[in-house]
Amino acid sequence: MAFNATISENLRRVKEVLDIKTYLEWKGYTFKSNRTKCPYCSNETQAFTLMNNNQRFNCLKCGQKGDILDLESYLSGQAPQYAINNLINISGIQRYIGNYSKN
Repeated sequence: MAFNATISENLRRVKEVLDIKTYLEWKGYTFKSNRTKCPYCSNETQAFTLMNNNQRFNCLKCGQKGDILDLESYLSGQAPQYAINNLINISGIQRYIGNYSKN
């Protein structure tokens, strides 16, 4: 695997080993089927729904949609080019690829 891969290459690698459900469970969220409370609007009715083999999300209450990078970027308060490094570390793939950094 290439050192200093692009964000999209690193995101593809992250998604091979880490999906949104596993990521949010690691953050303390609990699921009923493929639904949980929304990290964006904190709606308690479990309107946050997973799709596409847990690789995409959609909140039926607030309308937020995205993938694991969108979610990590929001929860960490970091731009995607920095949030991808968090996902690389969480997923455990940092030993295989170099962290992406924008110079």
